[in-house]
Amino acid sequence: MKTDIDWKKIDEMQALVNSTNEDELKSLTNMVKTHREILTKRKIKELRINDRVEFISKSRVIKGNITKVNIKRVIVKTDGGTTWDIPPLMLTVIAWNT
Repeated sequence: MKTDIDWKKIDEMQALVNSTNEDELKSLTNMVKTHREILTKRKIKELRINDRVEFISKSRVIKGNITKVNIKRVIVKTDGGTTWDIPPLMLTVIAWNT
């Protein structure tokens, strides 16, 4: 699974957060929450039933197929037969259903 993290940007954001007062921190928290909701909606629109996906749980990569796409969560049936209810931002598509 690939993660693109710009650590320099993270350090800059940490410095900014450390310099905020409580009201600014509340505003920042609301901005982060709103942006996460936008990213979730975008990801949900990309996902389709039977897409092959993977996610990490307890340091293990788990693979399976999407069986249902809900408004905020995705149901994945793993190769082992277990069903998971996963936030879409935790999923990486490894094969699109065509």
